[in-house]
Amino acid sequence: MHWERATTRPSVLLACVVTGCAAWAANTNVPATIAKNSAKPQDYRLLLERVRIKQQEKKRVDDVQKAIQAFQMRHGHLPAELKDLVERGVLSELPTPPRGTRFFYDRIVGNVRLVPATRPPTCRVRPI
Repeated sequence: MHWERATTRPSVLLACVVTGCAAWAANTNVPATIAKNSAKPQDYRLLLERVRIKQQEKKRVDDVQKAIQAFQMRHGHLPAELKDLVERGVLSELPTPPRGTRFFYDRIVGNVRLVPATRPPTCRVRPI
């Protein structure tokens, strides 16, 4: 009996998530996030929009990171600032960071990341 119930659960769970059956999920041991997200179809659109924005942010950071690597290959050292990428012709212009963020460039390691524009980033200093 338990075997039959265990084998039907994944298909029932899939049907629940697809159709948005939050009532069924509330009566089972489905994680609360799945039950919460399956309640409203517009939540899926918001989730997809957030994923799209995150992908765009990652692409912008990756583009700048690749430009830093290209600069290092051409000149033998890391750029002092991100604007050096444009001045030396590696990039035609810096990508614009998403609203409310800015690029933070660690010139010692050569990494770039997005940080909130309102607060200064924390710089992790490792002892030598």
